[in-house]
Amino acid sequence: MEMTNQIGKQLKEIRESLGFGTARSFYQDYLCKKTQLEFNYSYYMKIEGGRALPSPAIITSICDLLSPDYQRSIIRVYCQCLFPKQADLFTIPKKFIEKRTIKPPKAKSEKFTLTKQRYLTESQVACLARSKEHYFLFLLLTLSRHPVNLQELKIYLGIADTTALLKDLNESKLAHVESEFAECSTKEMKFPKADTASLKKLYESIDAWNLDFPRKANFEQVEEKMMIRRVSSRYISLLSSQANFMFDFMRAADEVQQDHNNEVVMLNFSLSRGSLPG
Repeated sequence: MEMTNQIGKQLKEIRESLGFGTARSFYQDYLCKKTQLEFNYSYYMKIEGGRALPSPAIITSICDLLSPDYQRSIIRVYCQCLFPKQADLFTIPKKFIEKRTIKPPKAKSEKFTLTKQRYLTESQVACLARSKEHYFLFLLLTLSRHPVNLQELKIYLGIADTTALLKDLNESKLAHVESEFAECSTKEMKFPKADTASLKKLYESIDAWNLDFPRKANFEQVEEKMMIRRVSSRYISLLSSQANFMFDFMRAADEVQQDHNNEVVMLNFSLSRGSLPG
């Protein structure tokens, strides 16, 4: 219980250093405004009060919304809780000196890989499907390693004002703006399967925009292949599993040191089946 209290004390100290006098204001006005949380205020109070040991996924979801210095501090305390007999392996800064600033944050040099992919809600997908600009802005912020200057976003998207777009993404908890910089709420988002008629309709536009994104981003064509042939139905599942392996491998192909991830790649895959005469 003592180590669980340390996590609560650490969170409280971070909260106060960010200028939030109460846990409720920190939860509602800081955490909830940045992303869609998987835990409620009552559970956060248990964490800060030292009455609950959160899961690695919850700890990482909180860390994703904080600066690298705060992330490291929380992770160190959390590791002490998980490995109390080896607590001396994890040093903990005694006092935080970081203050809020309007300067652009430095690129993150570390990435904690405990975060699982979160499925977008249908309302969030609907927000992205409002226009090509909404979707491209979302892709830009998701792929960025650090908050992006608003002027850069205007130049890239070729529009005079991104205020309305960012307001829509912010209200859907897909992005947020601080000073003159915008960033995505979380980097690990996953589109749900099109298992409803409304989602299928939304994906029609998004699928078309995906084909146009490489041109808009001026990407270099690395490979482009198409094949159509007759196969045994026994091989459909094998082809599908190999495609899923490729996407899993692509997702895992980033470096722990984010500064090395200088290339952006886009992989489009479509596997269809059906019958033809002959």
